Amino acid sequence: MKKKKVSNKEFEKALSQVQIPVLTLDERWHTVFADHEKSQAMRNLEKQLNDTIKLQGKLVTDIKEMRKLKSKLMDQILNNMGTTTGDKEVLRSKKVGKSKELIQDINDKILENEMKISDIPREIKQINYQLMLESMKVCYERMTENTEEIKKLEKWILNARNELKEKLLDKQEREMKNQQIYTYMHDVFGAQAMELFDNQYEEKSEEEEE
Repeated sequence: MKKKKVSNKEFEKALSQVQIPVLTLDERWHTVFADHEKSQAMRNLEKQLNDTIKLQGKLVTDIKEMRKLKSKLMDQILNNMGTTTGDKEVLRSKKVGKSKELIQDINDKILENEMKISDIPREIKQINYQLMLESMKVCYERMTENTEEIKKLEKWILNARNELKEKLLDKQEREMKNQQIYTYMHDVFGAQAMELFDNQYEEKSEEEEE
């Protein structure tokens, strides 16, 4: 009976209920797929996924560093809040103004990075989903190939067993025949004559082997 083909919606619904790990961070995925066993599509998606994860880490690190710098600038502004006159006041105002400009630039950059970061989890999930589909495709291709090879090996093993059985029977028959022949000759010629024959044929066999 032919199996019913699963629709894309049914497939996506089933997968939506599964918590899929980030494959490139999953040790089992790397165990199943050695580098030389990955398709080109898998390699491309793997690189894309790793690059996106690295970008996420870089953006997070950059935000932390910018917040540290912002905190230092805020401290500088507070330290320059005292009342001064003349040239000192002009210099103080310039420093405060410059610090405020830098803080605004940092705020804009932090906001920009946060907006980028907010999109990354969705991107990672999408790329990871595509990588999982490609991995499944390769898995089933490999299993199909392995199944065909298993069938061939099973056939070879069966033939080898039958051949081995025939060879064992042939070996046993020849051993029994040798024993029968030797017993007959021993009864006819006697032990002394057989010893001479044995020595002669053993020497001849050794010479032929050399």
